[in-house]
Amino acid sequence: MCRSGILKAKSVELNNLEKEVAQKLEQLRINIDGENGSKDSFKEIFHNCQKNLIWCEKHLATLTEKVNIEYPIEYNESKDQVLSRSNFNINDERDLEFLNKGNT
Repeated sequence: MCRSGILKAKSVELNNLEKEVAQKLEQLRINIDGENGSKDSFKEIFHNCQKNLIWCEKHLATLTEKVNIEYPIEYNESKDQVLSRSNFNINDERDLEFLNKGNT
């Protein structure tokens, strides 16, 4: 096959890929903006996720306190095991505060 044939084939291939990318970008815009162009549904989903996370944090704190009160030895042993892991690191000051809360 001559060079011009190879260049023509690659040119057609690039044009097809460009059309495919344009179609995917348009589909992504539709998915993000919604059919009518509003972002209300994503805001609602985000708000619900945020409420669920807050609910989970509160209940997890309550359960942790109950376990610490009812099973203090096992709780402290488990906490020490977690803290001694080599890949464990505290990402947030609140995490450290939460872990130390049971010792007071």
